[in-house]
Amino acid sequence: MDAQEVDRVTAQLASVYGQTIKVGKDGARCLVQIERVELYPGCQPPQTTMLIVLDPGHPKPQVFVTPGQQLGGVPPGAYLSIGRA
Repeated sequence: MDAQEVDRVTAQLASVYGQTIKVGKDGARCLVQIERVELYPGCQPPQTTMLIVLDPGHPKPQVFVTPGQQLGGVPPGAYLSIGRA
């Protein structure tokens, strides 16, 4: 993920989530916090706060949810990997 991709993804998130996001920088990394993300059925609770770390040094975004969030079909404590859609 290069710097242009980070900017593109940040702009996409802002267009989808609007005023519910906060964007910050940590060196080259861009941190995007989304206040409320609706999750798919089977998740408990059905919404969460999400932090997305966009790092030019990583090929994919790193996604973090509220501690204790249960994702349907995923064992507690498991790590998920996301890809680009």
